[in-house]
Amino acid sequence: MKLSELLRKNKIYISLPCGGCGACGKCKVRLSDGSIVLACKTEVDEDYDISGVTLLDNEAKISALSVDRTASPTAYTTSDSFGIAIDIGTTTVAFALVEGDGSVADTICSINPQRTYGADVIGRIKASNEGCKQVLQTIIIDCINKNIDILIQRNKIRSGLIRRVVIAGNTTMIHLLRGYSCQSLGKYPFTPHSVSGETVPAEEVLGRRDLDHVLVYILPGISAFVGGDIVSGIYASKMCASADISLLIDLGTNGEMVIGNKNRIVATSTAAGPAFEGGNISIGVPSIPGAIYDTNIIGRNRLQTRTIDGKTPIGLCGSGLISIVSDLLDAGIIDSDGMLSEGYFDEGYPLLPNIRLIQQDIRELQLAKSAVRVGIELLCREYGIESGEITNIYLAGGFGNGLDIKKAMNIGLIPKSCTSVKAIGNSSLKGAILCAREDTSFRDMANIATKCQTLLIANEDDFNDKYLHYMSFDREV
Repeated sequence: MKLSELLRKNKIYISLPCGGCGACGKCKVRLSDGSIVLACKTEVDEDYDISGVTLLDNEAKISALSVDRTASPTAYTTSDSFGIAIDIGTTTVAFALVEGDGSVADTICSINPQRTYGADVIGRIKASNEGCKQVLQTIIIDCINKNIDILIQRNKIRSGLIRRVVIAGNTTMIHLLRGYSCQSLGKYPFTPHSVSGETVPAEEVLGRRDLDHVLVYILPGISAFVGGDIVSGIYASKMCASADISLLIDLGTNGEMVIGNKNRIVATSTAAGPAFEGGNISIGVPSIPGAIYDTNIIGRNRLQTRTIDGKTPIGLCGSGLISIVSDLLDAGIIDSDGMLSEGYFDEGYPLLPNIRLIQQDIRELQLAKSAVRVGIELLCREYGIESGEITNIYLAGGFGNGLDIKKAMNIGLIPKSCTSVKAIGNSSLKGAILCAREDTSFRDMANIATKCQTLLIANEDDFNDKYLHYMSFDREV
């Protein structure tokens, strides 16, 4: 068997963004004899001693962690009832312990262990359809149960006090959680098994007898690529209750966007790829401690960096990638076509001694930002407005919290005509938190999902022309 498979069996979920074909190099390991190999291409016996295997790549080390970011409990609680809100993202899984009065007592963020089967939903769908459906379901359930246990133990509560569990996630993540077939998700016309919300006993979903009194609410989705995480975000942002026209952008591995107000809502998705979450970037990492999220070039050679939680830099997360590319554009080190200048083209631009931005990283960002920008333009056209008529733009996800909006506009990710741009954090988790304390939220989200229109932007006649146009970093774009 492949060494990567053996590591998986021992719950060391190293990342394989390329799907295990050896192209990304993210699974480099050092064996006990000192040799360095790719785990996905190395054959070993099932009884091979993995104790001598050392993970080398930051991405591999990150993925092997079970819990990466935690927030200490806000205070010792004496509440007699709790809910648990969960957002299953493609890259991370976020949890919140919600007290009976609706306040959040504790949160956890964990790497999604399914990441080892592919950095994006396409990779996960492919893995599921090629025989890994059961293991993908098992490892996400294990991840959820482990983090629920942490919340229970750390806050010194009994599992009997948990009254409800609410789960939001994109359509693929919910299919993998429930063990639904992804065969029709991976080919046109991309038909999901179901996007209807579910109310299911926790014992059935999570296999936990200690929660046999608990119902799990799985939030409804809209389409194959606009899931319950977006419905949850629409509800949390309150754009569905306002007369103002707002745009919600979730810059995850599958870039979802929603435009509208209380009268009409239109949603779309675009294949942005995993660049905004550090995937397919040579020195990319998720938004975890040590990730560079902001940069500043002083002169031409001195670089300042800021990292999450002030930890030692380990790589670039999505907001850091946007920041450094914007800075290099301003410094003339990257041109409008995205090319590094001659002095840096071959070896890349050094951020730190062991961290360099290479040409391919810039190309990955161009592909991602172009997909999103085209989505914004075509959504506005479908809605019958210009981008300048949008009252509010909400950037969802941890990515948005660290993003410098001016730099995002500088590279052409967001139209400069948009004046009110606000990062709202993990809107999917926020909506799930509301649902964890209110029965009406689940019904309201079902209504949102039912009335939301979808736009397939790839079917628009001018999609390809616009996509190529927005690849440019031209300041007028």
